[in-house]
Order: sequence, then C-alpha cells, then structure tokens
Amino acid sequence: MARIREFLIEEKSRHGKLRYLFHRRPDGRRMTIKGQPGETAFEARYRFLEQGGDLEIEMRKEAIERWQNRCEPQTV
Repeated sequence: MARIREFLIEEKSRHGKLRYLFHRRPDGRRMTIKGQPGETAFEARYRFLEQGGDLEIEMRKEAIERWQNRCEPQTV
C-alpha cells in the first residue's frame, strides 16, 4: 500500500488491479473510490470525502441502525 495523498491509499488487489481507498483514521473504514486520480468523478468523490462526507455517511448508517433496532416487527 502506498499513500498517494493525505487520505488516499493505492492498493493492488490479489488480481493485480489497482484500487484507490480513502482512509481518514486508523480505526475508520476504508472507502473505495472508483476511477483513477485526475478524473473528474474521482476528484469530486475525493473532495466530498475529504470535506467530511465519510463522517456524514457513517452518521446516516448509525441513525438507520438505531431506527431499525427500535422498530422491531411485531408478531400477531
């Protein structure tokens, strides 16, 4: 694994393909960014994650999980 930018890691898969991972914290999730650095969509996604988008995604997932656990289906 090679760190390309502050939060961007380049990793080679077991199949030999390169993939790019956004990784902010040591205990945080690594998120795959599709495409190659320099492409418009790639850079837009990287900027979104860099500005806190990864934290927003995690907060949404936690809120959904809390809601699902509170609303257990009831049997008749």
